[in-house]
Amino acid sequence: MSSTPESKIKARVDAILTKYTDVIINPMTKGYGKSGVADKIVCMAGQFIAIETKSNQASGTKKYPTKLQQRFLAKVMRNGGNVAVVNEDNIDELSFWLREVARQAIHGGQPAPLLFDGCPDPFDAEQAREVTVE
Repeated sequence: MSSTPESKIKARVDAILTKYTDVIINPMTKGYGKSGVADKIVCMAGQFIAIETKSNQASGTKKYPTKLQQRFLAKVMRNGGNVAVVNEDNIDELSFWLREVARQAIHGGQPAPLLFDGCPDPFDAEQAREVTVE
């Protein structure tokens, strides 16, 4: 298996996630699933979490979620789920953010999405309602 910058981020995310939950789904969308689905779907402390991984070493627009990925993340947020878009710049914040998700599950509320600097905010409710992820 090739070791791309994004695959290294995914491996680091997996290492962090396994400290908090054993319910981690890695959707495979190539030809069989729905395009735009996040790289990691997690259930932790009764919370639904979608995590998209990117690499700041990627070229051009591959550094950021695609419009379809942004729409999926917006749908998750609109339905009460939690989202994170993680790259090398903010991966060290993931553990703290996951603890905050768990804390909010107990005390009510929802933490802000975890996004790296420059990442577009995926939450645009009108845009999310217009698109069906296929």
